[in-house]
Amino acid sequence: MIEIQNLYQKSKKKIVNLLLDEQVQPFEICVPKSTRLFHSEKQAIAIDYAKLAYSGQLLSTCAQSFDYEAIKPHLYESALFQIRTNNIEELANALFKVSFGYVNDPEDEFFSEETFYFDEYANQFLYEIKQGIREPACKYFYQAYLEFLKK
Repeated sequence: MIEIQNLYQKSKKKIVNLLLDEQVQPFEICVPKSTRLFHSEKQAIAIDYAKLAYSGQLLSTCAQSFDYEAIKPHLYESALFQIRTNNIEELANALFKVSFGYVNDPEDEFFSEETFYFDEYANQFLYEIKQGIREPACKYFYQAYLEFLKK
């Protein structure tokens, strides 16, 4: 199992090595959900679900098969994504991008040559769904985002 928190300051090459060390598919990827109903503001919950929806979208693009667990708003636990792929490099690239939404900072000198502005791309992703340009891979997370955005 790969937890996004463990990708702090990891290069794509190191992420490839982590994936190769797993040696079992489907890969299980844990992405943290940091909010909880009745303990967090509605806006924070909406943002949390938007980040999960975009993370799932990034991970699904390199998957031959893709699945995820729908985490209910009242639970405080990580989302589990299951990915089967033949393209380890592409999955490593997706994980690298997801890490910028949670543990890595694109302004960090460690990433001076390879940065990814997660929030900007996530906003573009949400806009494209709203415009009907794209369908979300994680419909539950997107619907939860919309639900808490309205509240």
